[in-house]
Amino acid sequence: MTSNSNQRKYIRIQPSSEYPIPIHINGTNFFDILVAVDISVGGVGIIVPHLFDGCQINELVTLVITIPYPTKKSFIVKGIIRHVKGTRFGVQFVNLEAKHKSYIRKYISFHLNQISIWKKVKFLLHLI
Repeated sequence: MTSNSNQRKYIRIQPSSEYPIPIHINGTNFFDILVAVDISVGGVGIIVPHLFDGCQINELVTLVITIPYPTKKSFIVKGIIRHVKGTRFGVQFVNLEAKHKSYIRKYISFHLNQISIWKKVKFLLHLI
């Protein structure tokens, strides 16, 4: 379940400011350290204020993702840039390992348990 059930297969959340998710991204002609604006088991959204010169749709990138509390784990995963809209990049994970999926799921579960029941209902109904 996500904000767009036609395109997404996984719950996607926006990390809280208390527990941001740092992302190190390395592509053919760029490297940067950013913060995720949303994440799911399928991929991650990032804002790149200065844009990446030479960045292409379907380009393979390497990500180092640090999941904060409750797992406090970092891992490396390959991803493919699937869309660029202004300064927002969407990266789809490639062959994400089961243990790394569990880190993301634990983070999402923790995050959803921290919000009110009303926000959960609105989230699940795609109202937020």
